[in-house]
Amino acid sequence: MADNVLKYGLRYVKGHFNLDAAIQRVRVASSYSPTVGGNNVNITQGDVVKKVSDGTVALCAAGDQPYGVVQRIHPYYDTNLGRMTIGTKLPFNTVYGSNLERQSFVSIIPVQNAIFEAVADDKTTATTQATYTGYIGENVDLINTGDTTRGTVNPMIDISLHATTNTLTWRIVDIAPQINIDFTGLYVPLYIAANYSQDAPFTILGV
Repeated sequence: MADNVLKYGLRYVKGHFNLDAAIQRVRVASSYSPTVGGNNVNITQGDVVKKVSDGTVALCAAGDQPYGVVQRIHPYYDTNLGRMTIGTKLPFNTVYGSNLERQSFVSIIPVQNAIFEAVADDKTTATTQATYTGYIGENVDLINTGDTTRGTVNPMIDISLHATTNTLTWRIVDIAPQINIDFTGLYVPLYIAANYSQDAPFTILGV
């Protein structure tokens, strides 16, 4: 069999206790220019972000405590066009300066209230369904693999780091219930939830 389909980033599955996860609109700093492997990348739906000191969000690096997963790119200012525009990504170095009408926003789902699907980054750490099943309940970090052609972050599960270490940022909660998964191939889809996030752990009052 061949590698599994590569689906980009983290994809929302459901909220905890089957409650719908919240969606928040958050700001991205003017001129924000993230890099992966020395190459600039854009912000894309499915990327993981963290809160930073100026109140905006930035892309998470491996091991960073996550705050949310990008679900939507809002209109942004295009200096070449001289006006606001919209696209499937927020380009790096989008400049709006002190003109707050041109601010860059993205919508996120906070990670502490949701389960996401993501793919494993290698096909050597585990090669069978039994092995992946044994990882359920263990913790992992994400790794930004980067794509210089598309200018994207390409976050995946760094499956080689699976462990019970409580400071790893994500927890494997299940294998995605899909048919024809090739457990010997790349990009095995897993369900993950935040283990170590910037927000307080999820709770539900009255339960």
